[in-house]
Amino acid sequence: MKKLAFSLLTAVCIIPLHAGNLVVNPSFEDPTLFNGWLVTTALEGSDISVVSAPLFSPDGENVARFGGTTPGSYDQISQTISTVNGQAYVISFLFQDAFPSNPGEPPAALINRNDPSNFPLIDFQAIWDGSTIFDSQGGSVGFNRFTFTVMGTGSDTLQFIGYNNPSFSFLDQVSVEATPEPASFALIGGGLAAVGLIRKRRVSR
Repeated sequence: MKKLAFSLLTAVCIIPLHAGNLVVNPSFEDPTLFNGWLVTTALEGSDISVVSAPLFSPDGENVARFGGTTPGSYDQISQTISTVNGQAYVISFLFQDAFPSNPGEPPAALINRNDPSNFPLIDFQAIWDGSTIFDSQGGSVGFNRFTFTVMGTGSDTLQFIGYNNPSFSFLDQVSVEATPEPASFALIGGGLAAVGLIRKRRVSR
């Protein structure tokens, strides 16, 4: 029974080793700022940076700031992440627009009325393997956490793109973590129950 209990304890200890955030430099605290991220600047009006704002940042001292001035021209940061094919992952991040939509006016109304293309004045997107999972066109007042579940393919790309003509958009605390596997917990739970049953039988003898 001791060997069984030890094996189960070892399994419990091993599980967290496979968990955790897979994103490098998730809160932009690395001294080299965008280390771990591939930065692609907008073709026009680029304004992307990591700024130190210890009283403003919800996690550490730095935040990523998107402030491109040309609607429709996006600054981008991306990171390729090693995953397990078919495994579900949870993406989460903190985001806010410093310039909210006007009271009573929908975010989509924040358009450049002098631009015939009618691009919104603010646009920020999160993209997983080329598919947009989040799109904000203004109106996210204060830092809010956004969470999404995606599937891994073995090698996946997480990308954030944005511009903010009248002000800035901010990103912090990016996370990609594997979802817990119910089968693993069921196996350990069943094993621990078996240990308890064996111990109970020994006591009853």
